[in-house]
Amino acid sequence: MVAFLSSDSWQGIGVIVSIIIAVMGVLFSQNIRRKVFRSKNSLFLENSNVPNELLEGQFTTLFGKVREEVFPGPPNYESINNGDRPQFYWVLYVNSPISLVGRSMENGALYENGNSCMFQLNLTDAIYENRLDILGKYVKVDGDIFFGHSGHHKTKAVLNVNSIHVLR
Repeated sequence: MVAFLSSDSWQGIGVIVSIIIAVMGVLFSQNIRRKVFRSKNSLFLENSNVPNELLEGQFTTLFGKVREEVFPGPPNYESINNGDRPQFYWVLYVNSPISLVGRSMENGALYENGNSCMFQLNLTDAIYENRLDILGKYVKVDGDIFFGHSGHHKTKAVLNVNSIHVLR
């Protein structure tokens, strides 16, 4: 038995089996790594309906994850630590930046308003009070886009929500 285990044939089989196991390990680890280390909203990368550009006032459907964020409120809207009242808002985070385009009130000309991955959700009281289940979940949101223009608008663009559905 010792002679067989120390033979060149047996050692060759051991090397071949080790190589096969190593190759299988690399292939499986690549597949698992892709599934485990996906970006936060990569679930929606394949969705061809995700817009690259939004025009102010446009009705749109966005996919992303909803989180509750805290921002400084009155009196100065600068720092909670310096005495400003905390204000809680629900924000939709999308997977990739979306270009924002507005229309001038003076002459109707289009202008760029930058890009954004964050959209503050303007919700009805019924949604805000009864849909706590959407926090931290991936959702599909339908609504109209408008640009933030007051101290209560915490993101470049606000989504005036018509409907919201949990996807997972």
